[in-house]
Amino acid sequence: MSNEPHQPAAPPSLGVLSYHTPAAASRERMIRIGAIVTISVGLAATYIGYPIMLYEVESVLVLGPILAFTGTVGFMLSFIARAWLWTLIAASQVGVCILFFLCVNLLKWGPADAREPFAVMGIIYLLLLTPVLIFIAITAYLRRQNAT
Repeated sequence: MSNEPHQPAAPPSLGVLSYHTPAAASRERMIRIGAIVTISVGLAATYIGYPIMLYEVESVLVLGPILAFTGTVGFMLSFIARAWLWTLIAASQVGVCILFFLCVNLLKWGPADAREPFAVMGIIYLLLLTPVLIFIAITAYLRRQNAT
């Protein structure tokens, strides 16, 4: 008999974590791409729709649901992908829709009443949103530069 204490056998080496498979990585990438595409469609609707809204305030009846849908789907996908800045942008898209909806319904605004407040709220939203988008673009560019 040996005087050395008994040591359990080492677990077999897995090399790669069992849940980190190429299929899982591909799925994560597709979710991330889906989030970015969905939110980008909402952003395009925002930047194209704002000038249209200044001209014809009733356009929010079309643009609002587009922004709410893309914001909601983008929020879910970016949250799953843990893309926090994109999650924030998607949440802001939904938030603007809720704000406009509540203003119209609680304050009983008609098109004439909503024109000026919507213009002000819209420009404030764009002024807050644009620096975040610039930050994301610069960060993505710098990451690509450092990766090479």
